[in-house]
Amino acid sequence: MEPGSTFMDLEKKLDEAIPTRNMKEKEGLPESEEFDYTRKHAAYREIAKDETDSIVRFISNKLNKAIKSRLAQHSGEAVPFHVCSIGCGDGERDRDIIKKCDLSVPISYVGIEINAKSCSRAKANLGVLPSVEVTLLNKDFMQTDLDCQPKFDFVYMSHSHYYIEDVQAMFLKLLQLTEGDGKVVIITQTLTPPHRLENIIFEKEWGFALRHFQDLVQILDEMGVRYTTEPMTNGVWHMDRCFKENFTSEFAKDVLDFFSQSNLKQYSQEVTDLCIQYLKACCRKISETSYVCDFSNAAIIL
Repeated sequence: MEPGSTFMDLEKKLDEAIPTRNMKEKEGLPESEEFDYTRKHAAYREIAKDETDSIVRFISNKLNKAIKSRLAQHSGEAVPFHVCSIGCGDGERDRDIIKKCDLSVPISYVGIEINAKSCSRAKANLGVLPSVEVTLLNKDFMQTDLDCQPKFDFVYMSHSHYYIEDVQAMFLKLLQLTEGDGKVVIITQTLTPPHRLENIIFEKEWGFALRHFQDLVQILDEMGVRYTTEPMTNGVWHMDRCFKENFTSEFAKDVLDFFSQSNLKQYSQEVTDLCIQYLKACCRKISETSYVCDFSNAAIIL
């Protein structure tokens, strides 16, 4: 869906009104619970849970297939299987992913998380997997030297590429982590109308643009890297559904807190009003056109 002139006019006004901030100089990243509007809105919680469950199912299925392939190559011998999760957060999702896997094979797991508090919680959440060797690195992935680690059989990252400015360098680093038939799975989102607002805010705060599915595959094409893609979530995008069914100004402000990852008090009333006006325009467009995207999350597999 291409925004019409109303969107374009609002985007221009927002670009002029939103102040530039140097978020790149802040240490680490804010924790999701600090700006997670899913905790405050029951309608969104259910949709967000469905999305999380679909990611867990998708990655665990891919991981299990890779483990079975390894077993077949080694005539059933349980050779250690090396897994790396980039941007593992508090480890809850990774715990659920690994629980669904064939744990008869010894798994060596490395989780990389830039936020210290999230990394600490990941240690507790992943500690319930006694058959898995867990290593957690509280580091920036792009600044982490993983040469001391064995090559990984399976690497995955879900939505954590957004904070990496040099995406081409990110892809090259990911490819260096695996060898042979090792797999890299990147979960990303497609660009939808509310995301355009997120892009404006993000670029003002971080100094570089968010990259969505369309951007990532274009960069891979330019690099000449072979990849495959798979859609994950069909139908109306989760936030679009929530906007259509439960839109309120309070919800819009919580969404803006999420997009800016901070408190709206940093913005003038003019900026806040423009953002809410933009989100309302998204809501009207969705309601008028019964907007349906092909998929909201997609996987890029290297």
